[in-house]
Amino acid sequence: MSIYTRMTVPVLISVVTAGYFAGGCGGAGVPDPVSGSGVFPLESPSFKNGGGIPARHVCERQGGQNLSPALVWRDVPKSTTGFAVIMDDESPPCGRGDSACRHWMVYNLPASVTSLSEGMDVAALPGVTVGKAYNGVVGYAGPCPPNAHVYTITVYALGEGMPVIPGGTPMTRSMFRKKYGETILAESSLTGTWDPTGTR
Repeated sequence: MSIYTRMTVPVLISVVTAGYFAGGCGGAGVPDPVSGSGVFPLESPSFKNGGGIPARHVCERQGGQNLSPALVWRDVPKSTTGFAVIMDDESPPCGRGDSACRHWMVYNLPASVTSLSEGMDVAALPGVTVGKAYNGVVGYAGPCPPNAHVYTITVYALGEGMPVIPGGTPMTRSMFRKKYGETILAESSLTGTWDPTGTR
């Protein structure tokens, strides 16, 4: 699985990575992920990093079930007090950075939670909130593009001083880094593509 830190250069489908575990780009020179180095293993049981997103995760209008994907992460910094998850889309006509299309925002996850199951009602977890997606829905909004789009999901390991984020707060990954960068101990990402024309 490819993963990357905050110092990244994205490519079309997968990501340029520091490389951490088998299947990456080799571990030579990679900092210890439990020391707050900025990288930790992240994968989705729902789809391969850099691969196609299964139809069940896309909007109903394009034949999907609008189910959020499963995520699993581990070996986070020892001082992690919680997590946030954000999925956005920077493929045109969506913008980049703060102007990306927001698809999924999960806030205030406790440090004890290191996985999300497929289609999970994350807002049912104590204290956990979800943000408002590009279409006005507070919750997960599956891919629903006119053509092939690449979606990035980032999990943030957060430290002391991270405030509680109210439900309905809309944020792209760029916005989250700008506002809460001082409390981000590490972050890891994966990408997936959905093409409604059938070329996945």
